[in-house]
Amino acid sequence: AAESEWVNQEISYWAANRDPKKILPVVTDGTFGWADDVMTGTAVPETLQGVLTEEPRWVDVRWAREEDQLDLQDPRFGDAVADIASTIRGVPKDELASEEVHQHRRTVRTAWAAGGLVTVLAIAAVGFGISSARNANEAERQAQRAEENAAEAQQNAAAEAAAREEAVRNAETAQQNAERADAEAQAARAAEALARSRELGTAAFETLEDDPELAALLALQAIDVAGSAVDQPAVVLNALRRAIQSDYLEWVLHPGQHEFSQLALSPNDSMLAAIDQGFVAMYRVPEGELLWTYEEPDSPDAFSLVVFSPDGTEVAVSIPDSVAWAFPGLPGIDEDERPARILFLDAMTGEINRSLEYPDCNDILVTDWSADTNEVVVTTGWEVCDREGTAGVWVEVLDAATLESRALIDAPNPDETAPQARFSVGGELVLLGYLGSDARVLSGEGYAEEEILEGLEGWGDVSPDGRLIAAFANNRPDDQVIYDRETGARADILPIPVFPSPPDPVAFSADGRRIAIQTEGRDTLIYDVETGREAFRLPSGAGGNPAFSSDGTWLYTSHRDGTIKAWNLEPKTVGATAVETFGSEVHVQGSPNFSVGDNLGSAFLLAAGPDGWMPSSLFFDVGTGERYSLVEGVWDAEVLSDGRFVAWSSSAEIVVYDPVTEETVAIAGCASADGEVCDDTGEPVPNLGFRVSLDGEEILVDDLETWWILGPDGITLEQGSFELPAQELIAYSDDWFLGAETNQEFVAIDRETGEKVAGIPVQQGNHGFSLDKSMVAFSEPEGIVVIQLGTWETTTIPAEIDRARGFGFSPSGRLLAIGDENKIVVLDIELGRPVQEIPIGGASAF
Repeated sequence: AAESEWVNQEISYWAANRDPKKILPVVTDGTFGWADDVMTGTAVPETLQGVLTEEPRWVDVRWAREEDQLDLQDPRFGDAVADIASTIRGVPKDELASEEVHQHRRTVRTAWAAGGLVTVLAIAAVGFGISSARNANEAERQAQRAEENAAEAQQNAAAEAAAREEAVRNAETAQQNAERADAEAQAARAAEALARSRELGTAAFETLEDDPELAALLALQAIDVAGSAVDQPAVVLNALRRAIQSDYLEWVLHPGQHEFSQLALSPNDSMLAAIDQGFVAMYRVPEGELLWTYEEPDSPDAFSLVVFSPDGTEVAVSIPDSVAWAFPGLPGIDEDERPARILFLDAMTGEINRSLEYPDCNDILVTDWSADTNEVVVTTGWEVCDREGTAGVWVEVLDAATLESRALIDAPNPDETAPQARFSVGGELVLLGYLGSDARVLSGEGYAEEEILEGLEGWGDVSPDGRLIAAFANNRPDDQVIYDRETGARADILPIPVFPSPPDPVAFSADGRRIAIQTEGRDTLIYDVETGREAFRLPSGAGGNPAFSSDGTWLYTSHRDGTIKAWNLEPKTVGATAVETFGSEVHVQGSPNFSVGDNLGSAFLLAAGPDGWMPSSLFFDVGTGERYSLVEGVWDAEVLSDGRFVAWSSSAEIVVYDPVTEETVAIAGCASADGEVCDDTGEPVPNLGFRVSLDGEEILVDDLETWWILGPDGITLEQGSFELPAQELIAYSDDWFLGAETNQEFVAIDRETGEKVAGIPVQQGNHGFSLDKSMVAFSEPEGIVVIQLGTWETTTIPAEIDRARGFGFSPSGRLLAIGDENKIVVLDIELGRPVQEIPIGGASAF
């Protein structure tokens, strides 16, 4: 019976619908017993376990298996039957035996009476025989009629069953029609939401250029309209992304009819020089105020490049002989009347301080000014210029003070295009811009020593410290390389969708961590140097020659539509909702910063008061973000499964606080006369700490030597018999404790035995749990470590995160968001890599 499916089902039914105390076990074989309030033995069915709360009355007839003949004359068998009968009837066994004697005597009397009655009836039967014969025919007729009635009743029952089946089919059809109608209504609502979302997304795109902030709000509204009923339309997501990027634009200058092709930022970030055909404009930045202009109204020559002196007092402007270059040999054109030249203008006034002419050249470019050596470098432009000792394409280094030549370097390349020369730290000169030949690094006396950088070709830039060289082949947009001169390593950045815009399309930030690329398309791209991933995509328009401010927060770009644009790259928050805003004298902090339940959440605050800092907890509505209450003297609140919070009180007690009723209950054993929490012996417990279990059902308190596990009502459920992790306990469940054993290792300890079941090599630091409490993530120098709780399987996701300041898992557990200094980094756990960066200032815990 213990293994019978039907017996177990019957016991389950009885336990659910009848009184379990009326279950009477009768044991015929196997073992059966009661120990520690639990049934034991092989004769106990599985479903009977836990049904009875006290030892039941049971009958042992296992001896009967050895008997050949059993009847009530056997005293043992009679006794067992009496046990069963007395239990079923609810009559004591001794009373049952007395009743049996009484019944026997009554049976004897009844037998004698029956004998006399039989005699009388026999006589009467003779008389009735004749009458019965007469009634037989009538009975036969009645039987036939009853049979006919039964057949009719059977027919009626069959018809009724058919009607019931038809009613069931009709009900099922009605249910299906209702479900189909509901599905169609949902589909219609989803289609309407999708159409409205696309409409708002299109409106966001149309508003981008004039009002990026409005575009972002329209895109956010489109996302809200679509909701979770449908996948977000691509037009909406693209509009939101471009709106956020466009919102970095601070101002746009339209200086006349000129198409500004190049610009330069002064070393102290205070002035911006921009040039175009016969025109130089100097602006104060970041305000964008025009300071002065320099023009050559009677000259057809178009200015090419401009660079600042290291002290910011002069700007060198390249002016090719544009007419001779564009129309070589044309009659009536005097190529030497205004040769290619360099003007050195006063940066504050725009007046000409000095100039240098190249009468034999049609096109020359001043490309850099060295702070180390006080030298200016000039190269041939887009046309060869014959000079002795060169093949027509050359680089010349000039003394910046005297403008005398210090070195003339032959720099041929297959396309005979303008070499790009950049000074590096330590008196080096890096030559780039070659399509079809390798970049070179020149150093030593007269720059005679040469290092070939094989496979590095195209336009580019050199990082301020001279360590990194970026090269972008204009004819191969997928081949974008950043070369580390110290290690020889190459980092490929994401493919650029369109060509960079020559001759000076890229620029490193001052710290070398970012690189900006202006393209011949509509966007300026900014990449993270270390990861090669895109950080910004600014919808700026085609142009070239970007320039970072020294702190990397501003980027200036020039464009072919005649505009200059200033971008403020400081983090922005779009569409965020603040739960509560406090003054500067309030700080959100503590451990944990936040604890969130089904309805209410808490945040730990420190507020400045007349008596110093007052710890408090802010309780807020999880669904709306609205403030519920701010309670002073209750902090470090962790939510329980019933919606209450475990917290410290101002009297240093551990309490359970109910924000709804405002009831506060001390839960740690007892309280001594001085208000300290006590252990089970009544002695005060020093340095008491607490931790709520992952399921929110238990509270662990400890004094670093002993620990207790309490229920939410404060009753002690378990007392420690072994040591917890030495440094920090971060979580526990029904099966294990997890905590830091050393600064370099976390350990998992079996809750029942105290034995170590896993050692996890992660450092103490910020961490966060998934919503279902199946995973925990830690920040490590090499990336983010994700641990599966229970199996202790560990995965490390490489990620460049400067300072992890909070962890948030997506509901599915696939994505992990981590707060950084100026952004939120989103990791895909399944793919094992970062997938998104969201710029936001001061991301903390979430």
